[in-house]
Amino acid sequence: MSKISISTAKPESNVSALKVIKDVTGLSIDSVRSRLSDGKRGVFYTTELFLNDHKEKEAQIRKLISELSKLGIELFIMEVEHDENWADVHDFDSIRISTAELLNMLDENTDKFS
Repeated sequence: MSKISISTAKPESNVSALKVIKDVTGLSIDSVRSRLSDGKRGVFYTTELFLNDHKEKEAQIRKLISELSKLGIELFIMEVEHDENWADVHDFDSIRISTAELLNMLDENTDKFS
């Protein structure tokens, strides 16, 4: 099992991105705006994968990736093991994974949660 977090690779102010993130996460517009302005440190989505709510989380992740990539926004995705703590992460770049890696991880496990 893994925990992932999603932010943008650089500060963003795209209004359409604000709406997408708010719709998926339920965060307030002000909170999303603040997080987008912080770039990779402005995490707006965090979850643990492959639990009972996996189908819902997978759909949210796929929507974020799809909609934000359509807007030309580069995502900054981090992964840690289920027993690791985000507070212990100091070098974000060392745990960064690509969008393709996350999608592959989801694709490889889709049948397990059908």
